[in-house]
Amino acid sequence: MRIIIVVQDMPYDTVKHTGVTALNIQLFLMAHAMSNMGHDIAFLPVVESNSILSHKGVNDPFLIESCKKGNFSILSPIIVNEKTVTRTRHHYISRIYRNIKKLCGIYSIRSFYPAINMGTKLTEVADQFKPDILLAVVSPHGASAIATVKEYPTIIFQGDIDFMSDKVRLNYERLFHDSSTKKKYHMRHRIAKYIRRRRFQNYEKSHKYVSLCADAIVSASANNVQYYKDMGHPKVTYVGTTWTNQPISTIDYRSSLARDGSIAKPFKIIGHVGFLNSTASTFGLEYLLQKLMPELHQEMKGYQFEVHIIGGGALAKPIQAKLKQKNVIVRGYVEDLDVELMDSNVFLFLNNVGPAKAIFSRQIMAWALGLCLVVHEGSKEALPELEHGKNALVGASASEIASLVRSACLDKKRNRKLCEGGRDTFDKHFTPLAISKKIIAVMKDVVK
Repeated sequence: MRIIIVVQDMPYDTVKHTGVTALNIQLFLMAHAMSNMGHDIAFLPVVESNSILSHKGVNDPFLIESCKKGNFSILSPIIVNEKTVTRTRHHYISRIYRNIKKLCGIYSIRSFYPAINMGTKLTEVADQFKPDILLAVVSPHGASAIATVKEYPTIIFQGDIDFMSDKVRLNYERLFHDSSTKKKYHMRHRIAKYIRRRRFQNYEKSHKYVSLCADAIVSASANNVQYYKDMGHPKVTYVGTTWTNQPISTIDYRSSLARDGSIAKPFKIIGHVGFLNSTASTFGLEYLLQKLMPELHQEMKGYQFEVHIIGGGALAKPIQAKLKQKNVIVRGYVEDLDVELMDSNVFLFLNNVGPAKAIFSRQIMAWALGLCLVVHEGSKEALPELEHGKNALVGASASEIASLVRSACLDKKRNRKLCEGGRDTFDKHFTPLAISKKIIAVMKDVVK
């Protein structure tokens, strides 16, 4: 098949420069796998005028290198909002009018999906490649741009539900807003909350419209499948996500010696990886710092241990004070994440303790690297391949998770079994080839 992958993010085979995220690497891995399966792959970027691509262009040497390695091409990008705004009297009147509409809770679909009118332009670019199908991967711009395309079959690869973070933050304000500020500006806060709620309602309607336009939806997270089915979409499939399938023989497990050569090396527990202020991270960090740490102090009495928090950004103000406590080490951004993770005894994943549940690349990364994964049971909703005692340790409460962490640290045989079980699960379900085969199967069903 000839496949165009419509995206906002570019495919990179590894971290090349600032701004490259897990999604960039996953795009490369999937496209490369599909190419190796015999399919012709081209990326069609639909991006903002201030994006990395619009500055570096398709001539970025790192992007060219990734294209050669992955055996795919990049089509001419479509720029969203590329017009320069001229500040005239008409401009200011229009701006006032838009603000009044927002105050009344009136939003157009373009407020959330500015690429919704790009279907004709996208078709013109796609015609140069003559694809069999269009696939928008974790891209609101891409999904909305293909929504009005009639000439080709279309599929959306959906990660998180687009509006879900806004909804969760609105319903759990205690975690995301300073209470003193709310009291000081009480009426202003109530008006702002009303506007945000109306905005979310319109966002959800717009997301439903865009989603129903696609011939099929493939979801990274299992828990989102039912949402799209309840919406009325007839073809929704859970496929998961992927990571680099580094050969297990090349993975070096943590030495029992400290860096200075002594044997008094503390147990290293990865407590968090990722941007600290994201919605799911905030729930996970609150749980770690306020509920789990006291239990860990009890369970790990007599043992030296460190809980490492890795990631950039600032933690939400309501829980910032909890960072300064015994055994918690805030690392910030680290240069070589793989080395940090493999130099650990336990990879603790708590982002799914809250309502913003997703599969999260970090869980798949942990399995790919052969790490000992300990999770909250909320992860099972998004990642049904989790099996307690086989590929992870799954706990329902802070005390239970603390006990599981202790067991994973002290029982080397059990730890090793979980590492191997996680890697086996990755090899079976989540390699780039495995994920690509699932997506191609859906494509064939749509194209036939």
